Amino acid sequence: MARYGGIAVASGEMTVEFVISPERVSVHLNDHGDAVSVKGAEGTLVVEASDGDGRAIAMRPHPDDGFEVSVSLKRGETLKFFVKMPDGQVHVAKLMAL
Repeated sequence: MARYGGIAVASGEMTVEFVISPERVSVHLNDHGDAVSVKGAEGTLVVEASDGDGRAIAMRPHPDDGFEVSVSLKRGETLKFFVKMPDGQVHVAKLMAL
């Protein structure tokens, strides 16, 4: 379920929503429709070009239930999001080529 107008991707029991705007990507987490706190969590966005080259970018916690980063994206790039929760659980979501 997309709560912020983005694209929702399933990640196990978690839903990860990618919100892409010019020069910024934010990622929000929810569990069965309930916001998930990211306090103490670490988020990383990997931007992968169509030729396989990629770059990993540490994301800043967002005041609500997610992370954000300033980044310019190009057509054909794939986004992968990794979050390590304070309890050690890791969630991964992938958004295919833009």
